[in-house]
Amino acid sequence: MIGGGLVSINIRDNGGEFRIEIAGSLTGSVVEDVLFAWSAAMHDNASRRIVVDITQLLGYDFQGRSLLQDMHRHGTQIAAASAQSLIFLSEISGPAKLGPALVRKAVHKEPHSEQVRDAAVTPIRLARVSGAD
Repeated sequence: MIGGGLVSINIRDNGGEFRIEIAGSLTGSVVEDVLFAWSAAMHDNASRRIVVDITQLLGYDFQGRSLLQDMHRHGTQIAAASAQSLIFLSEISGPAKLGPALVRKAVHKEPHSEQVRDAAVTPIRLARVSGAD
């Protein structure tokens, strides 16, 4: 999810809330700038609400997405008020997706050794049904 254009990071330090607003793409060195601002807010404002507003976010790279997921996991509120930002919020806050089910590797569990033996000797019989004799 990489968008283009200029990037703006606005920091609003109000009484009960510390807000970081991201406009543009959260990629490259911008990720480090947002991480720095968020880390400082976490350290200095432990008792206040911290909000990251992604309403104007255009996209992110792997590091940007990882940072937003870390923020969410650490209790930072993610604000989203546009259609695209709501999709980003869903990606950030939802479970990790491994890809389509058809290409996922199945996890095979080893059955107990007794079950293996039983399964190996269970015969499969085909019966032929005939008409009236």
